Amino acid sequence: SLAAVVGEYVQIISRKKLSYSQSVAAVLALCAFIAQFGLDYILGFSIPFIVAFYPIIVVITLCNLAYKMLGFEPITLPVIITAAVIVVYN
Repeated sequence: SLAAVVGEYVQIISRKKLSYSQSVAAVLALCAFIAQFGLDYILGFSIPFIVAFYPIIVVITLCNLAYKMLGFEPITLPVIITAAVIVVYN
């Protein structure tokens, strides 16, 4: 399902220069190529991004929940504080 959705997105951003099947084939070929490096290499490459952005995504999610349930509007300040803490401690 994810390959189908990403393939459709690739088709859209390529302005329909690629057919749907070509887009899905390209996405699956890229996934197969990346998978050949092995999980250790992929995790080693992606851990810095995970460490940097995961806490920020969690804060954005919590701010959105607080907005829906409590009317809490500020989002910029909590994200900036979280980013600053990440920079200081990493």
